[in-house]
Amino acid sequence: MRVFNKPASAFVAKFIGGHNVIPAAVARANAEGAMVAIRADRITVQPGSAPTDASSLSGITRSVEYLGATVQVGIDVAGLEPLSAVITEQRFDAAPVVAGTGGDFVVDARDVHVLGR
Repeated sequence: MRVFNKPASAFVAKFIGGHNVIPAAVARANAEGAMVAIRADRITVQPGSAPTDASSLSGITRSVEYLGATVQVGIDVAGLEPLSAVITEQRFDAAPVVAGTGGDFVVDARDVHVLGR
């Protein structure tokens, strides 16, 4: 469980899956030059502005895949590899997103794991 929640490196995070790996500066993490891992199930997809206690990335929804209890949302953010968010069916139903539309992709700072620490 620890390996999944706190992978040691970008390789491990990508190998076990379920993580987005991005530069710490993009995630507004206090780790200059480092990379961070963010679990896909810890990203919230919202239209409009993000709460002040979270980090957000603006981008375009590239795909929406219904998986039953969850919905996987593919996200294109300029300058990054495609990101993935996994949200509950209930959260998606309350605020559905459509491929090709913009929005804020929000991450609570507590869910950003600095790699290599």
